Amino acid sequence: MLSVTYLVCGVPQGSVLGLILFVLYTVDLLRVVDSYGLSTHIYADDTQVYGFCRPTAVTALTVNITDCVETATS
Repeated sequence: MLSVTYLVCGVPQGSVLGLILFVLYTVDLLRVVDSYGLSTHIYADDTQVYGFCRPTAVTALTVNITDCVETATS
């Protein structure tokens, strides 16, 4: 026997809408990261933002990633 569960937010696991909503959520994030010249790796509920640089430019890359994350979370 199935029971009814009321959701306040989110998508039930295995939902047909899950994939569509994931893409809709992440497309804006990908645009922000791309605008900073960085790369992403997204899988399930994990998002990684990364970049590469010469050893002498580590500080600039760190600032760039920090600015990107602040923009994406605001």
